[in-house]
Amino acid sequence: MEPARVAATRDGATHTEHVSVRVRVRPGGGGGVVALDDRVAAIGDKRFAFDRVHNTTATQEEIYAEAVAPLVAGVLDGYNAAVLAYGQTGSGKTYTMGCGGGAVAGAARGVVPRAVADLFAAADRSGGALRVRATYVEIYNEELVDLLAPATPSAKLAIRELGSRGVVVQGARDVELATADAALELLAAGNASRTTKATALNETSSRSHAILTLAVERRKVLLEERAGSPADVRASTRLAVVRSKLHLCDLAGSERAKRSGAEGARLREGIAINCGLLTLGKVISALSDADRSRRPVHVPYRESKLTRLLADSLGGTARTVMLACVSPDGDDAPESANTLGYAARARNIK
Repeated sequence: MEPARVAATRDGATHTEHVSVRVRVRPGGGGGVVALDDRVAAIGDKRFAFDRVHNTTATQEEIYAEAVAPLVAGVLDGYNAAVLAYGQTGSGKTYTMGCGGGAVAGAARGVVPRAVADLFAAADRSGGALRVRATYVEIYNEELVDLLAPATPSAKLAIRELGSRGVVVQGARDVELATADAALELLAAGNASRTTKATALNETSSRSHAILTLAVERRKVLLEERAGSPADVRASTRLAVVRSKLHLCDLAGSERAKRSGAEGARLREGIAINCGLLTLGKVISALSDADRSRRPVHVPYRESKLTRLLADSLGGTARTVMLACVSPDGDDAPESANTLGYAARARNIK
């Protein structure tokens, strides 16, 4: 696999139209991040501009409708997409994604259950022409773990590019889903296997990147006119298969080792987490450079397992949304400032 260079597409559009970095300020106290308007967030005397800033009153429905629903529509049209939730432990990213117990039903439903519902609504309308398969893995200390079969040794899992399927985790359990409820049951089972440990900031801090991949396969009947025949003369038909995928990523908590109280194994986890996040930021920044320059640039996909796995959903015609989640609390100001700085650098917004 060598998806290492990106340029403008043939129709003149660039990846600028396909990358969005958004900030969500969770409800809470004061003295931390403030949404000045729908594009600018501030902390102290620092200002950061983004594609969109969602303030403390933003609902789960609004976040999904604005940020993610267009990506799901693109997946149904054959485009790959990735949604990346980033931020410190306790910033609301797992809630936003809907990977926690209270965010999978009703108005509190997060990104994942809403995306699943939209995909299966489309599958129902397709009359069997659309199929959805899922894998759910975590990256812990730069090792792959199959959340649907956690007893599988990491050594048996490998990131590979397999023809029309694109980048996959070979050896991971791959489940065909019949209904949205089946997908949510699978999500719950996988979440129960996630690596969480207590830190000074959170008793159940996520110490891994969790990536739920929904692979969509849609069969289309194409009408082909016979060469040399008028349009109203008999034509032949051909069955085409369109494949796409949606990566839904709940990234590990990002915080300073000093404040999280990390020591020993927790400190090593933090180093691995930060290395993966650093590479992800470099990849998105490189894609942003390609947007503006319209020249091929090197994109360091291979520097971490996270970016290798997401490679075919971050470049080219793929759609990507980063949801940077931050706290409005003054006690969290240093971590929130780091999150805003990371997200702004990743998007390369000056």
